[in-house]
Amino acid sequence: MSGQVRKRGTVRIVGGEWRGRVSVSALDPASGRRQRREVRFRIGSKHLYRTEPAARREFDRRLLATAITSPAAGARIRLKLYVERFQARTTGLSPNAQARYRSQLKRHILPLLGRAYLDRIDAAAAQSFLAQLLATKLEPSSVCSVGRLLLRVMARAGEEGFSTCRIDARRLLWPRSQSAPSAPRSFSQAEVDRILGAATGWPRAAFAMMALSGMRVGETLGLSWEDGDWSRSLLRVRQQASRGRLRVLKSRTSAAALPMHPRLAELLAAHWRDSGQPSAGLVFGLHGKPRTAEGLAQRHLRPLLVKLGIPHGGAHSFRHHHCNALWAAGVPAHAIQRLMRHSTLAMTQRYSHAGEGELRRGIEQLARHGSAVP
Repeated sequence: MSGQVRKRGTVRIVGGEWRGRVSVSALDPASGRRQRREVRFRIGSKHLYRTEPAARREFDRRLLATAITSPAAGARIRLKLYVERFQARTTGLSPNAQARYRSQLKRHILPLLGRAYLDRIDAAAAQSFLAQLLATKLEPSSVCSVGRLLLRVMARAGEEGFSTCRIDARRLLWPRSQSAPSAPRSFSQAEVDRILGAATGWPRAAFAMMALSGMRVGETLGLSWEDGDWSRSLLRVRQQASRGRLRVLKSRTSAAALPMHPRLAELLAAHWRDSGQPSAGLVFGLHGKPRTAEGLAQRHLRPLLVKLGIPHGGAHSFRHHHCNALWAAGVPAHAIQRLMRHSTLAMTQRYSHAGEGELRRGIEQLARHGSAVP
């Protein structure tokens, strides 16, 4: 028997994001009794759906698309058929998460397990699946990510009443990387100076924004002219651009008012004049829409690095440079954490790229202060 939606559900905004929930009467496969359960959806940001009716229409569309009903207890289904249902329920996730799910399902999970029934995928089958992925020369971290997605799909299917095998992730042998972890790429001060000296147009201002303020590439591309307090030399970070759309920030600590570096203020003023002195709109937009981080990297940053003979680095390398420059300038750790808008001090410390010169100066300072060891 199928479950019944008891009511149309409610839509409300939580933390700048629209969320919906609906109560469903479902058949519990363990007890055979009907129980009410609450199903929740992440609809999208308030920038994407500006009014409650718009968010309600999207919520109703997803309810219809996912067919919120519970199958008969113990119903069997093939993985490739259930994946369509699973993907429909992940539409509230970020675009990056949805793209990662689609890629992992299409490239790894469905080719190997798509025709299998969910109740046939037990712990032994899951372990064999991980071994097959390793045999394809996939990185151990990627194998673990794909494996966790498979277990997530299985768990969700079980919650909906389909016949599945319970797999304890702790009993599986997960691969570990045998190579030493590589340090994140950070542009040096000399490299940043060469990049800003060779870049032209709006990319130059965008590179300066990331290098001199530490803003993430999505936050840079989502910045609007209204976010600048030019009299106080402040930049308000309140949104980000992701895959050509404006969305909420990564975390609550990401929202802040950042002091503006004098050199950055000069470059932004020049970009403002070159753009026709706009009073509103995106600072680095294209026809009123945000640009993409992929376009910035592929069309502007990478060709420039090749031209200058600078080793490869992504847009996030500017953010690492900014944090490293703050450390080198002797800025206190708690101030760096607030400027970088990290949730924890441990994350801020991970951004430290102390070179041989900084380490040697540290030992020399220790020697000047004396030592208790004779």
